[in-house]
Amino acid sequence: LGGWLDAGYQKEQFIVNDHKEVNCERLRNQWFVEATTDAEFVINNVDILIIAVKPQSFFEFFSQFGKAITN
Repeated sequence: LGGWLDAGYQKEQFIVNDHKEVNCERLRNQWFVEATTDAEFVINNVDILIIAVKPQSFFEFFSQFGKAITN
């Protein structure tokens, strides 16, 4: 995220998703971006979705986003 912001992208262009609210709060405070735990909100409000998931979180992530995509 920092690299994109350093490259000139605006913080308003990003919606960041994390399954933990504490991480969303940290992202809001550090980068001043919109951050949410709500996968459906993300799916309904982005044109491009970039996925960066740790291997151990893969199934949890796709379970959450899969539900949002089918709604």
